[in-house]
Amino acid sequence: MITRIPAPIVAPMNMRRRAIMSSDMNTADDWTLYASGTGATGIFTTTSLNTDGNRVGVLDCQTGTTAAGWSGAANAVRDAVVFGSRVHRYVWIGKLPTLGTAAQSYNAIIGFHDRANSLIPTDGAYFNYHYATNGGRWQSIVYAAAVTTGAIDTGITVDTGWHSMEITVDIDAVARFYIDGVFVDSQSVGLGATAADARITKLIGLTSSSMYIDAMSLEIDVNR
Repeated sequence: MITRIPAPIVAPMNMRRRAIMSSDMNTADDWTLYASGTGATGIFTTTSLNTDGNRVGVLDCQTGTTAAGWSGAANAVRDAVVFGSRVHRYVWIGKLPTLGTAAQSYNAIIGFHDRANSLIPTDGAYFNYHYATNGGRWQSIVYAAAVTTGAIDTGITVDTGWHSMEITVDIDAVARFYIDGVFVDSQSVGLGATAADARITKLIGLTSSSMYIDAMSLEIDVNR
């Protein structure tokens, strides 16, 4: 006799209390892709990237063949995240397949950032990488009203492996930064509106640079 074990009951998400944007990067799903510059684009692929069997989809954000190209993914409404009003949780899983150099430099931004066409946000809390800044280690940066209030050395050197980056902002407007699940920093943030964003911006060189995004999500506690 075969005993059949019933599947567990999974409680449905209460959409009145939580908003979730998420994608495993088979397609953009809830995220808006953007790019600027000759050849700059975002491509969904797992070719040669799913060697460990964990990559359901990957978005390859490419800067193109210009020294000013950029590419990334964000929520479409650039003021959907309002610090100090709700609990927010942003998670990025991905990697930078090639590190920057003096001849081919770029800037990588992962987190909350409200200006797609600028490295400097009006309001934001994000991880930042540039090969010649902070010894090539990730920084956690906060901006409020276009003024930086903190650029902290996380102590984590950027490499070319797969990693997770997480930022939570609680209702008291304190941002907490995590790399691979390990807490690295906390800072108070301003009360402005911003967006969830991940992108790569070319600064020097004409060879395309990439940011691979394996998965990205934003959760917001709401009351609607």
